[in-house]
Amino acid sequence: MDRRQFNTTAPTSTFQHATRLRAEQLENREVASASGLQSVMNLPGWSTAGLAADVTRQPLIEQARGRYAVGTNGGGTAQVNVYDAKTGAMLGIITPFGRNYTGGISLATGDITGDGVEDVVVGAGKGGPPVVKVFDGRTLREVASFNGLSATFHGGISVATGDVDGDGKADIVVGAGLGSISQVKVYSGANLFDIRGKQAVAKPQAVQNFIAFDKIYRGGISVAVGDLQGDGRNEIIVSQGPGAGGVRAFDGRTNATMLDLKPFGNSFNLGVSVAVGDINNDGKADIVVGAMRGNAIVKVLDGSTGTEMSSFNAFSGRVGTRVAVQDIDGDGKAEIVESVGSGGPQVKVMTATTGAVRRQFPAMMPRFNNGLVVG
Repeated sequence: MDRRQFNTTAPTSTFQHATRLRAEQLENREVASASGLQSVMNLPGWSTAGLAADVTRQPLIEQARGRYAVGTNGGGTAQVNVYDAKTGAMLGIITPFGRNYTGGISLATGDITGDGVEDVVVGAGKGGPPVVKVFDGRTLREVASFNGLSATFHGGISVATGDVDGDGKADIVVGAGLGSISQVKVYSGANLFDIRGKQAVAKPQAVQNFIAFDKIYRGGISVAVGDLQGDGRNEIIVSQGPGAGGVRAFDGRTNATMLDLKPFGNSFNLGVSVAVGDINNDGKADIVVGAMRGNAIVKVLDGSTGTEMSSFNAFSGRVGTRVAVQDIDGDGKAEIVESVGSGGPQVKVMTATTGAVRRQFPAMMPRFNNGLVVG
């Protein structure tokens, strides 16, 4: 294994090259403090000159609410910034695999612990074991860690969350990265912890295991979860990485193929980032795709038919993009969270139907140019 090694101890949260903040300091804090490192920071208030942070007066733990996360895609210690979906306030920073891990990561948010607050799920990138870690959305402390695929596989993984088995608890879906067949595994959220719901299971067993594309394809996949049919049971959506451009949706119970799409055309082979959310509040989830390389095109597809509903460029230039979804204003319509796939540290939150920018900010130091991931 190279320098991108894992640290199994509790992570210390750091702002890349700048500020140190321990995630455990956030536990049980009900009102943000204006003093020192215990401040809850609003990232758009960072000054690129002095890195002075504005302090939000919004309580860290006010009510059950959503989260979204932005992480580095290599190029330094792997870092995850966690944001409150409603306010955009940055709640804290996680170094999920320790300071010595410099590889890429994948991200997802969902209520794994069942406390009404979305947690942060991190998957390891190429170069190390296929570790999945879960961080509590309230405290940002690590609460679970396991290998999502065989421990000998070092091609990286993709992660997603959603209730696939219909038991009312969010599950974790894992997709294989570069060099493997397009294996997908589902881990039941109900089986991740012991019967008291407090101690994580060291080696949870997958409840589903299937191959998404032809076995000859080994370019890596991304996974997402959403209720495309509006029947209360989520489907699994899988997209291909660079070298291909397909997207498929699978029945969450039978793994039967429901949709087989080429959202950017039959000749497109630059990879597809995928996310799922209800963008028009019709009770059915839609599919959001972003071109991983080339022009940073984002498209919204009807989840039932695959028909294109909207299309726009998230960023100028051939920087590619990564996509996630989150309802930031509570109106039942999911917005799209986008990051640059390469280049500068820019993140945008945009209206899914029009591409109108709702928020935009640099998630890392201005000189960071290795691209970001979102979840």
